[in-house]
Amino acid sequence: MAKAAAFIEELQICDVIDLNMGCPVPKVVKTGAGSALMKTPDLAASIIKAVRQAVTLPVTIKCRIGWSENSINVLDFVKVVLDAGAQAVTVHARTRQAGYAGTAQWQHLQGIKDLCGSVPFIANGDISAPEHIRTLSELTGCDGFMIGRGCVGKPWLFSQLLGHQFYQDKNIQWKIFRHHLIDTLMEHGPTAVPLFRVHLFGYLKSHANAARLRHALCNERNPGVVLKTGSDFFAA
Repeated sequence: MAKAAAFIEELQICDVIDLNMGCPVPKVVKTGAGSALMKTPDLAASIIKAVRQAVTLPVTIKCRIGWSENSINVLDFVKVVLDAGAQAVTVHARTRQAGYAGTAQWQHLQGIKDLCGSVPFIANGDISAPEHIRTLSELTGCDGFMIGRGCVGKPWLFSQLLGHQFYQDKNIQWKIFRHHLIDTLMEHGPTAVPLFRVHLFGYLKSHANAARLRHALCNERNPGVVLKTGSDFFAA
């Protein structure tokens, strides 16, 4: 891990080295990596120390609230990673067992900021509306918010969270959709439509016939069909 971090730093392509100790994917955790590190905090600490010695960039970590409902150990884990030298901490408010199912358990993020002190604490999990920002801020005192799946199919979410109203304009949403698809086509060529599919289904999530459309488009590779689908949806 330290060698990989040093190699990345030499490429000068990033501002921080973020260690993902929260990934729930089976092929990752079966090796003892990702969120499995929450079961081996001493190993997590040794990784952080080794990476910090290998690079000059800030070293940050992301974790979950625990491995399972019976082992929610986020406060103890955060203490360990802070002592090891983590320079920012992001916590996703689900266990590894939960994966991405159910509702994020924001209550388990309480107390983390008290442990972090001046070290930035970033809250993550089910943030998709301005009221979520307010609630999490009041509940946890966090320094920032990490948003992932909440902006899939809704890239204007960040402007919405900042209080801008333009995102409510369907014509603007259509233009964003169109540019998103075109940019993906320009970057990825023939593989663009399959790569765009997860975003397409996100955009169409509120469609009255979303399930039927997902079924119809799950193997679609023609960008013209995807563009027409988006045009019809945002014009409705």
